[in-house]
This record gives sequence, structure tokens and C-alpha cells, in this order.
Amino acid sequence: MKLLYVNIGRPTISGATTTVKELLSRLPDYGIEVGLIEVVSKKEAGLLDTFPDLKNKVKLEDKIVLPSDSKQYRLIRKIYLSTIFKNRINKISRKYDFVIGASTRNSINMIYTEPFIFHPLWKFYMELIKKTNPIDGTFWFISSISNLKRYRKNKNNICAGLILSNSLKENYGIDCYPMDPPAGVDLESARRAKPLMDLDAIQVSRVGFMKGTHDTIEVMKRLKEKGYNKLAIAGPIDHDFNLEEKIKDTGISYLGEVSRDMIFSTMKSGKVFIYPTYIDSFGIVVAEALACGVPVVTYDIPAMTHYYGKCDAVRIVKTGNVEEMTRETLNILSNYEKYSKIALECSEMFSWEYTVSSFIGILDKTKNEI
Repeated sequence: MKLLYVNIGRPTISGATTTVKELLSRLPDYGIEVGLIEVVSKKEAGLLDTFPDLKNKVKLEDKIVLPSDSKQYRLIRKIYLSTIFKNRINKISRKYDFVIGASTRNSINMIYTEPFIFHPLWKFYMELIKKTNPIDGTFWFISSISNLKRYRKNKNNICAGLILSNSLKENYGIDCYPMDPPAGVDLESARRAKPLMDLDAIQVSRVGFMKGTHDTIEVMKRLKEKGYNKLAIAGPIDHDFNLEEKIKDTGISYLGEVSRDMIFSTMKSGKVFIYPTYIDSFGIVVAEALACGVPVVTYDIPAMTHYYGKCDAVRIVKTGNVEEMTRETLNILSNYEKYSKIALECSEMFSWEYTVSSFIGILDKTKNEI
């Protein structure tokens, strides 16, 4: 089989990017040829720039570099992708069985989260503008609507896990094949990593309301009252979240964004990983923390209970209950060695080999349907 992946813009630091990188690097070991097209600006690092080790795994079919010094760059890119690029991708895609990242006759959509959209649409549109600006908000709105239509129309969708698959069907009318488990961990790299510092508690994820960072800060304030002073948060900050203001005078450190090659060392710096997420389809950061021997405290949303509910090193509390989360965090800190050992044992369930095997199984099912 042959798979073509289209990367547009700079890859974000996220679980989805990690999944893409791991799939592309491992599929050739299973006899699947992987091709890549990149569309970036002059100032953007593409997928191969971000993950140089992929150069020996994938065939670069094309790299399109667009001008980046214009304030209308996003508009230029949108126009290019809907005109000239369509002809180029259609020609190249004929050599492949599957295409991910662009709309062609043999496309497969990868869905990692529920669509961010609500009714009435005019309120949704105004909310996007409020979060960004009129230009970015408009593009976000158009993209959200078009993606939802595309997902509903295409029956060859692959989604990140069973929980997301059920939710997409029930709430949005989208059918998809669940890739289960949705992601994994490079266990060897996690074991080899050395901690960067000595912290009592840490959160390493996107920083914002959806990942519960505001609750993490409240828990950390209470930990400080109990004498735990080495506290930190790391990860990219969401547009609408003012972290600097929220941690001012708290003693909580912000470590900045974390590159993929430093994620395990950052995780290992903490004795407990606080992750009060409100929205997740899998929560790869939880699996990564376990692989580092770091116990986790999280909320009882469906993904957390489904994938981690049987692991005693993942303490699951009622969503929004900061007091209960603080108690469980203190419990881990007073029994760290015990929970750390259990965390390492639990992590064995999340090898990338299981995810790759599930992905290939879905390709086999859909090959004759495209």
C-alpha cells in the first residue's frame, strides 16, 4: 500500500502531531510506502524541518513555499490551496492508495477531536472573532463549517479512539473507524530520559481552559499551603488564556513550550502530573507521564475513565472538584515511590505498535471502498 500525507503550515505541538509523526515513521517498517507534500511559508518550519528523522522514512513528493511577508498570508494560502494546488495534488495522488490532509478522490480524514462548532452559527462566528480577529476568525469559521460537511460526506474517516467515534456519531452524525488505542508512547525514549529539574507537581499540555489549567493553578496554590513549593506548568498557551496574570505572585513557574525531544525529560521533573482536562479523546500526555514513572491526577471524563480507569497510578476524580483533586495529589506525593512503580507498569499498555497495527487494519478495510 501507498499513503500520501499533506502537511500544511508549521506542525503544532500536540498529540495529533505526535501521532502523525509516529505513524509516518513506523508505517514503512510494515511495508507501506509513505509520500509527503509540504505547503509552508518562507518563515515556517515544515514537518521534515521539525522531525528530521522522517527524511529517511518518507518520500518528499513536493514542497511548496509561499511568501510570508504579507499580512494577507492566510488569504493567499487559502486561495492557492483551492486553485493551483488542487491540480498538483490530484496528479500526485494518482500514484497513491490513500491521501491524508487534502481533498482528493482517495482521501481519508483523520479526526482527533470533536468539531468546535455550535448553534446559532452567527454566535459561533462572533465568538471566533472575539477569540482571534476578524480575518482569522472568518477563516476559522469557514474551515469549521467545511470540515464538518466533509466529515459527514466522507465515510472513510479515521478517528482517535472509540470514545471519540461514539461521540462523533451521536452528536454530529459523523461515521468513522476508531483507531484504538489512538496513540502510544516511545517507551524506550521515555525510560532513557533524564529529569531537567526537581519538581513536586507539573502540568505539561496545552495551557488553557479546555485542559483545565485554571484548576491546576488552584490545586498548586493549595499544595503550596502544604509546603510543596516546586510547581510548574509547561506547554503552548491558548489564545484566550492569560497564564501570566493567573500565576502572578503564586510561585508557580511557567517553563514555556516544550519541544518533542524534551517532553519526557520535562515530564520526569515532576513527582505528580496534574491534568484536570475537560475535553480529550485519549490524552496522550497521560500515557507519556506514566511511561516516565509519573502518576497522574485527572477528571472523570469518558476518555480518562475508558483508557486509564484500570490504572491505580491514574487517580480519577469528579470533574471540577478541585478539593478532591488536591487530596489525591497529596496522597500521591506521600506515596510517590509506590505510585511511580505502578505508573511504569501501566505504561506498557500504550506501545505505538498497537496504534500502528490498528491504523493498518483500517486501511485494509477501506482500500476497496475508495
